[in-house]
Amino acid sequence: MRKESGFFGRTRILSDILNRGDLANYLVVGGRQLGKSSLLLALQRRLAGRKGIDCRYLSVGQATIESRLAAALDLPTATPLPDLLRQLAQVPPGNRRVLLLDEADVFVAADAARGYACLNGFRSLSDEGRCHFILAGFWSLYRSASFDYQSPIKNFAETIQIGALEPEACRDLVTKPMAALVLTYANAGMVERILEHAGGRANLIAILCDQMLQGLGLAQRVLDDSDLERALTSGSLRSALEGWGELTADPAAARLDRVIVYGLIGRERFRLADVLDLPGLLQVAPQSIKESLTRLELAFLVGRAGDGYRWQVPPVAGPGAGAGAGADARAGDRPSARPPAARPAGGLTPGPQPIANRVPARRRPRPEGARHISPGQGPQCH
Repeated sequence: MRKESGFFGRTRILSDILNRGDLANYLVVGGRQLGKSSLLLALQRRLAGRKGIDCRYLSVGQATIESRLAAALDLPTATPLPDLLRQLAQVPPGNRRVLLLDEADVFVAADAARGYACLNGFRSLSDEGRCHFILAGFWSLYRSASFDYQSPIKNFAETIQIGALEPEACRDLVTKPMAALVLTYANAGMVERILEHAGGRANLIAILCDQMLQGLGLAQRVLDDSDLERALTSGSLRSALEGWGELTADPAAARLDRVIVYGLIGRERFRLADVLDLPGLLQVAPQSIKESLTRLELAFLVGRAGDGYRWQVPPVAGPGAGAGAGADARAGDRPSARPPAARPAGGLTPGPQPIANRVPARRRPRPEGARHISPGQGPQCH
């Protein structure tokens, strides 16, 4: 979200980063469309007005880090990495440079393959006090910082996990944009239903609101229950809930994620011992299981509950599901000792609710703005 008017919540994270005594490095980790890009752009807007700070936002994605750095520094695209790092270090006395690197997973994985040539340079610049870095991504970024002991970003930055949006911000996201369009809800229960179904995910709120607007009549100024029902059964909403089965490019690790989800989706809560007892996991290394649970937690599929886990917004699978969730290719991922129960097309668990066949309200976590985690453990979101 590039406009401040469309940005909601994340006040604690912004305060922690902006109001500490000195600038620091951060890794912002979380699943897709939980708001990492919106957060970085909000930081850019706030840091841009500070004297002595040169803040630049770079969306890396599939591009090379050299091409993105060259564009940010107004240098030729073919500028070699050592020259780019030297240029980054050219900061006037008393000034500091902050780089916000979004979609950093592919870059981190590629840099690991060449001995962390770029990230070692970033670390040196940070140690010299010339530059500070905030990287946003998902599994490759987190794994490099937490499980790769050769990585230069291990102990380099504070890790911030993006989770559910704050409850007040969720409510604002449901009501304020509609009010700006001079639209109202037919009853207060509609707002509560949207909040219940979205489970604290800003992107789901945005999709539901957008889908209600899609079928709005030209003269209609009141949204009613039929508009909400249409949004809840929309293909756009289902698409946002699919794709959980391929959280990593490693086929064995992705299959392990699916085995854990399929094996335990019927339980309200589960513990590590329940995971270890799943048929088919007896020969899997404990470290791989630990990484899988961490990956599912970062993706906002599971959350901590005391000494165990609970579901956040349960995943969708079944006919018509996207890559990683199709029933036809995933039958072999189910624990062999437990025959698969009949499953409706809408999701993994039975129930009348159209969105992700959600866990009942008593099991939903209390949304938190974010949680700082240590290694091992807007209307639009990007």
